[in-house]
Amino acid sequence: DQNRLLRNQNHLPRNQNHHLREQIHNLKDQDRLLRDQNHHLREQIHNLKDQNHLPRNQNRHLRDRNRHLGEQIRNLKDQFQNLKHQYHLLKDQNHLPRNQNRHLRDQIHNLKDQNHLPRNQNHHLREQIHNLKDQNRLLRNQNHLPRN
Repeated sequence: DQNRLLRNQNHLPRNQNHHLREQIHNLKDQDRLLRDQNHHLREQIHNLKDQNHLPRNQNRHLRDRNRHLGEQIRNLKDQFQNLKHQYHLLKDQNHLPRNQNRHLRDQIHNLKDQNHLPRNQNHHLREQIHNLKDQNRLLRNQNHLPRN
């Protein structure tokens, strides 16, 4: 029963592992999207700078827009750093189930070893019983006693 219980517990970390790999995959997808947005915003800034040669009234408007896009880029960079941090945390968490798995396998191995002890003791006791029966037979034969 304990072996079965440990085997069932052993499936939990695999499921956690699978879930964490999915999360890592999703974070990588988000990272790719943010990089694409970043690239797109840089192109927009470049285009706005080219338009910056237009008259002054438009110039002020474009500078505001430029500043806004710069803030967006900074925000995206912050988001990217957060995603990178989450990715590393998830990678670290991903090692925990492996260690739990190893520990559970060791426990199963120890229980199997313990399971052999009673069998060996049983075998030893059967040999002792057999020897005592042999001695008893010898003694009866020596004493010419009837068997009961």
